[in-house]
Amino acid sequence: MKKIIVAISSVLLLMAMLSSSCSSGAAVAGWAGITMYNGDIFTVSGSGQLNIISAADLSSAGVIPIIETNSAGFSCSPASSAVAIYGTPVVDGNRVYMAGYNGKIYVYSLTTNSFVVESKVLDKDNNHTIVGGMIVGNGLVYVGSSNGNLYALDADTLERVWKFSTNGKIWSTPVLVNGTVFVGSFDKKVYAIDATTGDEKWSKPIGGAMMATPVVVGGVVYVVSFDRHIYAFDEITGEQKWKTPVEGQNNKTPKEWFWATPVLFNGFLYAPCLDGYVYAVDIANPSNVITFDLQAAISASPVVSGGKVVVVTEKGQVYTLDAASKSQRLVVDLRIADIQPSLTVRSQVYAADGVVYIHSLFPDKVYAITDLDTGAFRSRAMEAVSGGSAPTTVTVTETKTETRTVTVTK
Repeated sequence: MKKIIVAISSVLLLMAMLSSSCSSGAAVAGWAGITMYNGDIFTVSGSGQLNIISAADLSSAGVIPIIETNSAGFSCSPASSAVAIYGTPVVDGNRVYMAGYNGKIYVYSLTTNSFVVESKVLDKDNNHTIVGGMIVGNGLVYVGSSNGNLYALDADTLERVWKFSTNGKIWSTPVLVNGTVFVGSFDKKVYAIDATTGDEKWSKPIGGAMMATPVVVGGVVYVVSFDRHIYAFDEITGEQKWKTPVEGQNNKTPKEWFWATPVLFNGFLYAPCLDGYVYAVDIANPSNVITFDLQAAISASPVVSGGKVVVVTEKGQVYTLDAASKSQRLVVDLRIADIQPSLTVRSQVYAADGVVYIHSLFPDKVYAITDLDTGAFRSRAMEAVSGGSAPTTVTVTETKTETRTVTVTK
């Protein structure tokens, strides 16, 4: 029973939120990630409002509500005008593309300061929720749906160019590399699809459903799965090169699902897990796995900033990791440093110009970690149309390095 309870917590209470026993008074709450364009931060608040924030001082550059009748998020909320956004907004050609959990696409123009596309459904005959994010490339928008289809839409009109069907939900944000779209499905497969025609190039089975975005580097496709394994496939042929842990491998086996997208840095693939560990796999020798115990579930994808791998736990603890030296360091615990009774981070983290940006869901704030050595940060509460709050600057005058035991498996 304990394992079941932990699993539910680790997958963001997903099953509980989708069940009919949810509280009827729950509010819409998306956890969109952060992106940046022309010096501004773009994200969507838990209350369904596009926030545009100046990266320089965290001042507000605009707040735009995303309105739809009878929309809801993962929770069993009543009818609401707010649209829950779970994927990271995409900014391309002065347009902001957002995928709603209600299965509709929204496009906001930074030129006209207005929506140029509102409430565009992916499939009139089979419209389902959208959990993952979108990508834009080759004049097309690529997005997956819970109906099991991957769609390619014209970036200007959002008219469908092609549709590719799998046998399971697609919650994975696709990635476009060298004319191929890579995406995972709940049918326990990873797919390589021609970005122009929508034809399948190859598909390969994995042991479980897939939520994370594939990582494609150096001719290899790296994926993580709900089956608690990490896989590597040849980009062109789809041939499986390796998976870890292998049968009989004497290393710490992941106890929960891989939810977040890994990051590759200095020859190691850093894969955060919902069991509170980060598994750093030596891609040249995948039997060499270094584990870091962060003691809290991790659903936000890590980033590289200033030559450091930065990982943020769901509790808002910010760490830097180094597999080469087998070391980890607690940079800052945002819940404690920002004096919050609780704090939850599930969104994609973003890094630019030596600053790490984090969107927390509870409280609904944007944090900018300005110094990974001291843990100094600035923060701003997400703003609503009716008003907002000024940014807060926190300067850390005393730092403490946390040391934990690191397990090395060879």
